[in-house]
Amino acid sequence: MKIKAILNGLILMMVISSILTFGSGKVKADNAGGWVVGTWSGALNTLNLSPTLQGDMLFGYNNSNRIGKWSHVALVQKSSNYDTSSILPKNPTTPIQRIYGWDGLTVEATTPSGVYKNYYQSHFKRYDAATITTVNLKIDKRLVISKAMAYKGSYTVLTSYYKNDLWYCTKLASRAYYDVTGSVLGGDNVATWPETLYYDKRLVYVSGSKSSKYDGRGIYAASANASIANPTNIGYDLTSSKIHSPSLEKVNIDAETKSLNEQRRKEAALEGKQVNYTLRYTPNYLKPGFADFLTRSVKEGKINLSDSSELNRLNISLNDAKSILNLTSK
Repeated sequence: MKIKAILNGLILMMVISSILTFGSGKVKADNAGGWVVGTWSGALNTLNLSPTLQGDMLFGYNNSNRIGKWSHVALVQKSSNYDTSSILPKNPTTPIQRIYGWDGLTVEATTPSGVYKNYYQSHFKRYDAATITTVNLKIDKRLVISKAMAYKGSYTVLTSYYKNDLWYCTKLASRAYYDVTGSVLGGDNVATWPETLYYDKRLVYVSGSKSSKYDGRGIYAASANASIANPTNIGYDLTSSKIHSPSLEKVNIDAETKSLNEQRRKEAALEGKQVNYTLRYTPNYLKPGFADFLTRSVKEGKINLSDSSELNRLNISLNDAKSILNLTSK
């Protein structure tokens, strides 16, 4: 099963790599539109960028995306600030423009640029769904950004996680943390898609939004719109929430939430910002879309239930995973 999955993955990656490398022209491929990463409808979402801090991750989803719940991910290079001088460009896909209001810079891997170090966070309003997550690790995230800013190289998904001259979006975001902590976020397989990173247990929802033309196939319920620090508005995964097992109940959500918010306030203070909101720690099994992600990933051979390290990144036991798979098969 694993060999078949690897072969299928390599074939898919070759197709995707050729599409992303040769089919994007001068527009960033993560939102240029196409069969693989979907096509933005042209309707802006209302993502609240005011809380972004260094080291946060921004995820964007294009309608009809075929690589999971997200099309692209970027690291927040600098905390957002409020700017009254910027305006929405006439052509929303025009690079190096920013949208009036809260904005900041990112560092990310895109095609054809490779490592792109000064793009605007407001670009993520040009997706049909977008979200901000923080990485729940007690480290100095300025070191993470320093690592990411030092990366150089071109874009391809056909690259080892540990190779230093070829990059794609998920690899860059994850590797910057690995190079500081030695811990892999999401996974170290070739072509690890953004959704795999999103469902790492250490990523926590901060804020999110969808456009008026969102197709309902990402993490957001078709009728829901997320607000800052209110993950209940993005719709819990009803299948996963039916799971009530001893191992899942060991997660002390209140204690995790307290620690998370203490760390968030410290990080904000380093950037001269105040936190006027409260984040809520959400176990993976309650994250929207998790049951679907787990079911697809196991079926496609992307997650090996006998690999304890993969289960640990997902913060789920083998029995709990089997329970979710049993529910989704009914």
